[in-house]
Amino acid sequence: MIVIDHFLNFIENLVVSTFVDKTKKVNRKRAFTNLERVKFSTIQHWLGDTLSSLKLLNPDLENLEEISTFSIEKKIEFIRQTHMLNFLGAYSIAKRRYDFLEYKISTDEVLRIYPQYYNSLGNHYLQTFKYELALSYFKKAQENITRNTSSWFFNIISQADCLAGMNKVEAAIKKMNFLTEFSKTNKMYLAIYEQVLGEYKIKCGERTQAFEHLITSKKLFVDLKLNNKDYAYCLIYLGVYYGLQKNNNLALNHLLEAKKILSFSGQSMLPLLELSYLFKAFNLNDSSMDLIFQLYPISYVKSNNWLGLNIPLNKGCTFLFENETLVPIHYKEDKSVKRTNVIDLISKEIKIHGKKTSLSPLQVKLLYLLVSSSKVGCFDAVLLDSLYPDSIYSEKELDKLKKVIQRLCKKGLDIKQKEKSYKLMNINKFTIYLQKI
Repeated sequence: MIVIDHFLNFIENLVVSTFVDKTKKVNRKRAFTNLERVKFSTIQHWLGDTLSSLKLLNPDLENLEEISTFSIEKKIEFIRQTHMLNFLGAYSIAKRRYDFLEYKISTDEVLRIYPQYYNSLGNHYLQTFKYELALSYFKKAQENITRNTSSWFFNIISQADCLAGMNKVEAAIKKMNFLTEFSKTNKMYLAIYEQVLGEYKIKCGERTQAFEHLITSKKLFVDLKLNNKDYAYCLIYLGVYYGLQKNNNLALNHLLEAKKILSFSGQSMLPLLELSYLFKAFNLNDSSMDLIFQLYPISYVKSNNWLGLNIPLNKGCTFLFENETLVPIHYKEDKSVKRTNVIDLISKEIKIHGKKTSLSPLQVKLLYLLVSSSKVGCFDAVLLDSLYPDSIYSEKELDKLKKVIQRLCKKGLDIKQKEKSYKLMNINKFTIYLQKI
């Protein structure tokens, strides 16, 4: 069990350090107090610069055991950092941190120093598709939130999102009625309010009303010059509207514009998953979307398949080598042609110059990480978190994994995105590296 704890602490610290190491552009971070960093982090988040929001936070945590000795201000920064890791997709790591926090400090103490704690837990369960549990925490959070405030506004929307996730879209719309008057007090609130209503109306089949809400929202976001995830969702559901109207050109334009926003400065994984789902729904082609969908296909499709797509829940991924370029291809397409250089993550084998090598489950998972680590829309937090639940029972396995992940965090595998393919600088270097895993 010591080895497992060692591994878990290593992964958690690595997720944090992966972002903290990239803080060169966030100057003089240590000149701020803990609470100032939390404040600036919150501002950066709502401006749409999510990675900078996380980079600003650094409670200097080496081991979770230290949390009980932290000052109140440092604990607040730790909780905010956990909230941001969860937002970026490190769900398992965030949940362990939340559990440890309650174990070491107690829920009452956490709530006293960080009143938004129940909201953070609600967001964790919302992002992991546990809608009923998420709703219960958002309702608990509402008990201590003053009506007609920013916190109240977003709490109500979160409750509505839970209801929509439970296929209670009419109830979600009814919940949004609480915000009708308050949303008019601020242009940003109104833009978000119209976007959310447009999304729900689409899901209810009320396309004309949905379009009116979404167009209004888009105009407001353009006026605000705010390119955050809320604007991206507005574009996504305008894309859905056009897709349902069989106008694939406008659908593709809006979805690609949303993808551009969501791929900048790190955003939540959920909108990107929704995008990849919609690309499949409307038969729109984007290879990088296929990679994104490998990380959460089962849980996402089971919980969010509102268009009723027939998507294989255990889809793998196959890559073809052509002149040192790694090209994602469909599995059936690959089986119909003899290939000399191919990575087949379905059959768990790799073939270079016609020579086959079988892959272990750990090698397959690491190859997903290595191929996906070159900014194709997947984030370090999600990639590292996908390794988190795996059991590592020996120091030898742990050391091997450490070296691979450290290399991944530093520079991936020299794979660069180029349109719809991924450039490998040297195939021989790749095979030598694979043998070391």
